Parts: sequence; structure tokens; C-alpha cells
Amino acid sequence: MKIYELPEPKDYQSFINFYRNVMDEGKEEEAFLGTDAKYRIRERDSYEVNSTDISVLIEYCLFPLYAEGDRDIVRRTFDILKNFSLSVDLVKLDKVTDYISIQNWFLTEYSNLPFVIETDELVRNIIESISKLSDEQKRVWTYQGLCNVLERNPLYRQCDEEKVEKILKEFKEKYYNPPKVVKTIKTVEKIELDVTSIDAMGVSDDHLELLLIDENKWIESLEEEHLLKLQEKLNNYIYFLESKQYVERYGDKFDKKIIHITFQYSPSDNGLAFLAAVQKVLQPTDMSLKVELPDDEALLEKKSSLADVSHLNQDQEKLSQERYLQIKKEYKVRLVLVIFLLVLSFILYLLILLSFSRHVPFIATVMGTVIPFNYFLLVPVWQEKKAIEEEHPEWRNLSTSGVKVPSSESDKKILPFIGTVLALFFSFAMLYRPVKVNTKIPTAEEIKNMPRFDNNYTPKSKSSSSSEPGSRSTTSDLNETSSTEESTQSQTSSKEGQNYPYHIPGMSDEELKRVIDKTLKDFNEKREKEENSEKTESGNE
Repeated sequence: MKIYELPEPKDYQSFINFYRNVMDEGKEEEAFLGTDAKYRIRERDSYEVNSTDISVLIEYCLFPLYAEGDRDIVRRTFDILKNFSLSVDLVKLDKVTDYISIQNWFLTEYSNLPFVIETDELVRNIIESISKLSDEQKRVWTYQGLCNVLERNPLYRQCDEEKVEKILKEFKEKYYNPPKVVKTIKTVEKIELDVTSIDAMGVSDDHLELLLIDENKWIESLEEEHLLKLQEKLNNYIYFLESKQYVERYGDKFDKKIIHITFQYSPSDNGLAFLAAVQKVLQPTDMSLKVELPDDEALLEKKSSLADVSHLNQDQEKLSQERYLQIKKEYKVRLVLVIFLLVLSFILYLLILLSFSRHVPFIATVMGTVIPFNYFLLVPVWQEKKAIEEEHPEWRNLSTSGVKVPSSESDKKILPFIGTVLALFFSFAMLYRPVKVNTKIPTAEEIKNMPRFDNNYTPKSKSSSSSEPGSRSTTSDLNETSSTEESTQSQTSSKEGQNYPYHIPGMSDEELKRVIDKTLKDFNEKREKEENSEKTESGNE
């Protein structure tokens, strides 16, 4: 079971503002009914055309008002529904049964609803009020809809099964059975409608669609038979969906299931009323009715009584188009921001990769920031834009120049965008650590092939004799130093015209000679200083 979540504030804000104005006028009951257009609450695609759509009232008015602190809404709602249930007004009884059915559907699908109305007393009152209706009231289609609710919703039988069965029995025997049709009429015209088969079935987008084709004329004398056969065929379609006989072929992953009825001829007023009653029964389920009427100017008024083929007035059309342009412009802005974040992420990742820094944590940061930004801020706007464009494909080419997006909508992306950018730069600053590349170590084969020094030259050893091998004096040291210098100088002078015996690749003999001579000179100077210091120390002793 899913946890219930309120719609986005942008979706219900206009509704609750409207409802607050109704509250100020003391007209909450009128808002529940909606028979007066001034107080009617519905959406563009609501099936209820001439009255309030209870599902919209609950989800976009009552629940949000309760969440915003109006706790008394529970008591007021119950009082209104109680008054409706005690009435013998068909519209009021219809609205309270709608509320009970829709709430029951919410309870089966969601947990943690903002509030729940206790329905036991309401159910008892409804059964009692229906039993008191006049014969004239029982002959209209609204009464048939109420009887269908009593039959399909187990709450009513659980409350008073005996009385419910009595009501249904009377309805089926007295008000449901059609009168006999004259045989001569049937010979001229007859209703041809195969009630045992599905005309066509297929998958469209994310929903399953069953096609029902009615090619029969709506003749007054055959109207009852026509409606009976249509009802039987619709019942078989509903049973087909409820028993999931489609699963083997199409699976069961559908958001909704649509029964699409196509009429070759315009239905009568009773036919349209029948379709409205069927849709009301299907409203709490995942099934819905879609009606396609023939293209005839004379049918425009009749089409307006069906939600799926109803037209908006000019003000509603203009408002809807303005809303679409706002969504389209907001989508463009958010798309640019997502592209900017992706480009920025790629640049920073490339810098980290080239510097041999740790790149895996940075990838995790990108996935934890950019992807959620795209999913929660861009995708919903795209889906809403796509849904509107499917319904109004001609709007796709409309320009968004000069369109102003509400600040409440545009501000939603600023903080997440700034936070995402800061997170990327912070992660980059923490991970960017350029690594110094070490010099390549030569292989054994490369070392083997390297040029070598010429070691054929063997320097002559020059021994210095000393009178007493263990004795050490200052005079002998000086003489040894002097002789070493003379020997070095004589060797150097004697070899000036010859090539130096050591060879280093890339260095001439003259350069090598100067380096060695300088090294020897520095060595002799250092040694002389050490001897002088030793003499000074011994003299002081």
C-alpha cells in the first residue's frame, strides 16, 4: 500500500483559494453540490460537467486545507454529508454516495490519509432515504446509478442487507425491465450488438484500451432494448477487466484501463444519462469510459455532457494555454541548467582524471547531485508538458517569448542548482591532488645497451717513501703534498698533446680534462686546509 502524498501546491493552490472564498460566503454545501456554476469545483477533464467532482473536491480542497491547519474541516464535511444523506434530493444522495465510494478507494490504495470520515451513519441514512423516494424519482437514471452503488458496494449490504435487497428487487422488477416492443418495429429496425465479445483491444502508451462499437440508430421505440444490450455488453467488458483475462496476452502493468465506445449515431438523452451513470460507477476504480460521438454540429450540446468529449469555454482555454506556455518555458530553463551541470561535471572529472587524482568519489558526487536534480526538477515538468502536448499537439509550436513563470515555480530550482554546483566544486577541491610522474626506470635490456666508459687507461702509481712507516710529522706531510702537486703537474704537462685516456659520451677530452683538474685542485686545497688546522691545534697544545 502506497503512502498518500498531497499534490504539488501549484496544482491545488487555486482550488483552496476558491474554497476559502466559498467558506467566507457560507456556501460550502453549494460547493459540494456544484449545481450552481458559481460554486462548482471540477477539473478540465472531470467527467462531472454540471456538478462538483467529489474526487477533485477531496484531493485539491479538503485534504490540503486540513494539512494547512484547518482541522475543523472534518466536522464541517461530516455535517454536510449527513444533511445530504437525510435528504430525498437525488443529487445530494448521489454526491454523498460518491464521497463514500471515493474515500473507500483511497483507503484501499493509500495509507496515512489526512483524515477519514466515519461512514456508518451516512450509509444507514442513504438506504433509508432511497427507500423513501417517489415513483417519479425512481424513473430517472440518477436513481439507477444509486441502485448500482447499493449493489456493487458491500458497505450497504453489511449495514442493512434486507432493506438493500428489497430496494434492488423493486428496481429490477418495476423500473429496470423494459416494456415489450411491437414485433412489426423489430422487423423494420433491430438492435445488432454482440454482447458476448470484445470488439477490439490494444495497448496505447501506458494504458489498456478496449473498443466498443455501436452502429445502431437510436430509435425511440427501441431505446430500452438498445440500452439493455449496451449495458450487458459494458458489464461483460467490466467483468473482462476485473477478472484480468487480458494478463496472459498483455501483462498487467497499466496505469489505467479505458473502455472506448464509438457511436455511429448520436445517443439519445437517456443514452447519455446512462453513460454518465456508468462513468460514475467506474470513477473509484482504475477503469474509465471514453465516448466518441459522430462529428455533427447538432451533437455539440450533447458532447458537452460527457467529460471526455467536453469543451472548455474561451476563458478556460486561454488559462490552460497560458499554463502550458509557463510549463514549456520552465522546462527550457531547467533543461539548460541540467546541461550546464553535466558539462561542468565532465570538465571537472577530466581535470581530476588527467591529474591522476581519485576520480571514483567524484563520480559518486555527480550521481548523488546531478542525477537527482534531473529526476526531481526536470522530469516532472517534462512529463506534464508532454501530457498537455498529447492533448493539444497544435500548441507545440507556440512561442514562449514574453511568458512569465510564477516566482513560486521558478524559485524551486534555484537552491538545488546552487547546492549542486557547490557540491561539485567542493568535491573537486577535496579530491584534486596532482601526482608527480616518476622517471621511467630503464629495463635490463636498455641498461645492457647503454654506452660504457673506456677503462683501458691505467694510471701510474707513485709511491712516496717515508723513512719510518708509522711516524707522522708535519714536515713529511708537507713534502708529500708538494711531491703530489709536482707529480700531478708533471703528468698533466706531459699529456697535454695527447688524447685523454677516459671517454664519456657527449663530452670531449678537453672538457673531461678540465673537470678532473678542477676536482684535483679542490681536493688538494681542502687537504691543505685540514693539515694547517691540525698544525695549529698541535702548536697550541
